[in-house]
Amino acid sequence: MAHPIASCAEAEAFFFKYVSANDVGATGSHQAGFYMPRDSWKMFFHEPGERGENRDTWLHVQWDHGTTKSRFVWYGKKTRSEYRLTNGFQFLSPDNVGDLLVLAKQETNYYGFILQSDESIDEFLASFGLSPSDSGTVQFRRPSDDASLEEVIHPWARTFGGEFPSGEMLSSKAREFVRPLLAPPKSEIPVTAQSKGLDLDSLLLQWLDYEFRIFRIIEREKYGSLLARPFESVEDLIQISHTILNRRKSRAGNSLENHLRAIFQFLGIRFSFQETTEGSRRPDFTFPGKYYYDNPAFPSSALRFLGVKTTCKDRWRQILNEADRIPRKHLFTLQQGVSSTQLSEMWDCGVILVVPQKHKPFFPPAFQSKIMSLREFLDELPEIPEGAEMLSKEYKLF
Repeated sequence: MAHPIASCAEAEAFFFKYVSANDVGATGSHQAGFYMPRDSWKMFFHEPGERGENRDTWLHVQWDHGTTKSRFVWYGKKTRSEYRLTNGFQFLSPDNVGDLLVLAKQETNYYGFILQSDESIDEFLASFGLSPSDSGTVQFRRPSDDASLEEVIHPWARTFGGEFPSGEMLSSKAREFVRPLLAPPKSEIPVTAQSKGLDLDSLLLQWLDYEFRIFRIIEREKYGSLLARPFESVEDLIQISHTILNRRKSRAGNSLENHLRAIFQFLGIRFSFQETTEGSRRPDFTFPGKYYYDNPAFPSSALRFLGVKTTCKDRWRQILNEADRIPRKHLFTLQQGVSSTQLSEMWDCGVILVVPQKHKPFFPPAFQSKIMSLREFLDELPEIPEGAEMLSKEYKLF
């Protein structure tokens, strides 16, 4: 039985994307098949499709359950200009929304996989140094195209003496490459005025993308020479592989938290980060902060909780026992799509998803109005009730 990581590692190219509601027909759309990126023709054609023509090719895809006959097609007539992968995916159902579809090409052979658990998805992404935001892209065996970024990052990375910079340093460096730079706010300016004209959802995704690119550059420099020489034993190879994978996994989660904190700080929003509430529980973000949360005189209706999970198909339940004073919990995720069954369960358990605005269309239409963008979540944060400011003379931004 083929393995997704091994198959993609041996492939000349591979494609992956989160399965969306549209892909499985849950939106009522008549569009058939998976939308494919512009460079995906290299996995199927000898040359790109041209305007004014339609073109297709048929291929056999090997899955764990058997082989399917699928069609890769270029639509270039009239107003259309897109590639799609169609046919043979009838085994996908609405419950597959949020799973990861992987397709690998090895010479003339194609191998398909559906990854369903958070752990298997994280393991796949970490193995190739990819981000959830890379969903919908084709990965080719080719040299890095980040030459201009490498010229800046290599000298900076060498100042750490061969060690990895901390997660906060990586996140901060990534924000330097994306405009506008967020400067400390003036307290007398309202939040809405400070952030006016800023697409915070897109800005967050840009930061995450740059941090992944910077991390990969540093990783190649640190491990390139080491991986080029023979290992003395299989145990040595396994040890270095585990080190690389574990660093990739931990960095991904910390990255998201770091950039969210930067946005909250810029907006002058009061919050606490991973401070204890009940017992030893440490919620990711509480608003307006721990002091207010711990003070029974502060109304629970003015408190908010935001958990952070890069993927959430299975892990969303982990936040249910955090911040007991806040029954309705918000969860920020980069997950692109979750099945209606899971969304119903989340809603019944009091969990409201918060996702980047551009990820909303990947979710079933019936639930899109219940899912919030980052901007919508921030705009609905309650103001501190009049008189409650006297509960604390000062606060700390983390």
